[in-house]
Amino acid sequence: MDGSVRSVRVDNFYGLIQKSNKWLVPIRYENQIVLDKFGKAIVRENQRWGMIDKGGNIVIPTIYQDKFRFNEMGYACVKENGYFGMVNYNGEVLVPTIYDTYIYSDYEYWTVQKDGKFGIINKKGKIIIPIEYEKVFPYLDGLAL
Repeated sequence: MDGSVRSVRVDNFYGLIQKSNKWLVPIRYENQIVLDKFGKAIVRENQRWGMIDKGGNIVIPTIYQDKFRFNEMGYACVKENGYFGMVNYNGEVLVPTIYDTYIYSDYEYWTVQKDGKFGIINKKGKIIIPIEYEKVFPYLDGLAL
């Protein structure tokens, strides 16, 4: 976080304030706000996770059950109401939260489970291998085993 912006805690809630005492993000989040190098932060509100920018604008709404982390390609697996999906760093929903299990395979493909069956989707949510198999092993070097 740059030295002109600080995370402030009041009664177990956090916000962001500038050195000039101008509030950027009001006190409302349940976790310390740590901006990344692009000025965005993962935040928790009402026990749900999302992402804001340093101006307090919502990038990803606080609707996800678990804290998420972006991979090197800017994708994050998210969980909502017990189901998994994927968002990108800009807040776009790439894969809706419809899968029972979501297994990261590589940068392009993910193994998913729905209704007890497995398949493989790409980063845009397109089904590559139909979700109809008892077992599908991770996508490695262009092969699904």
